[in-house]
Amino acid sequence: MRPPESIGPYEVLRKLGAGGMGTVYLALDEEGRTVAVKVIHPHVADDVNGLRRLSREVAAMKRVASPYVAELLDADLRAEQPYIVTRYVQGRSLQQIVERRGPLAGEELRDLQKGLVAALDAIHAVSVVHRDLTPHNVVIADGVP
Repeated sequence: MRPPESIGPYEVLRKLGAGGMGTVYLALDEEGRTVAVKVIHPHVADDVNGLRRLSREVAAMKRVASPYVAELLDADLRAEQPYIVTRYVQGRSLQQIVERRGPLAGEELRDLQKGLVAALDAIHAVSVVHRDLTPHNVVIADGVP
């Protein structure tokens, strides 16, 4: 299936992946910056309680300020296809790294631990529970040891 050409004001470049909540696309914002746009799956968007909870989480995530969490830039949960937009983080998932090189150890593992603790601390500080913390969703940014 071909990705949409646009989602809201965002020009879609390519599909990045999909998960339980939605499909994520690499896109350009109106100023030409790369962003990640998650289109919420219909089974989630059609669930009034789930959408209400997501709306509360989006409002809370706007308050998260951490270099270890992709910043929430925009969201339209009332669109025909509801979506959430975050800063795009260029890098590889923890899952990809472990599959290629094996488990992390030593300083590399300690750095990952510090980053994850900082990210979760920032998220929990605004009363949000991540709900999907997996090696696939942990991105190690390029240039970060």
